[in-house]
Amino acid sequence: MYSAVRRNRHLVNTLLDQRAILKQRHKEKEYISRLAQDKEEMKAKLLELQVLVMRLVTERNEWYRSFMEATQGPQTGSEEFTAENPMELRGKENGALEEVGLE
Repeated sequence: MYSAVRRNRHLVNTLLDQRAILKQRHKEKEYISRLAQDKEEMKAKLLELQVLVMRLVTERNEWYRSFMEATQGPQTGSEEFTAENPMELRGKENGALEEVGLE
């Protein structure tokens, strides 16, 4: 009878250990899933930020051109105007935005 009780305790302890391991694995999978979701959200936010920066630079260049034309007249061919290069954003050759890694 004593050996049966020991065996049952051993089985119960083994089952509890396995249950704890399964719970831990489940938590790890949920954590990885949340990380993947966060990464996708960050990619979307980064793309939105890139679009906003491109728009800001474009608007700045338009204001700069307007200012230069108002103060110096339309001298688009003069050396003074080209010496003050407006801001440029360099993308890929096809104009697409470059993906930035989050690692």
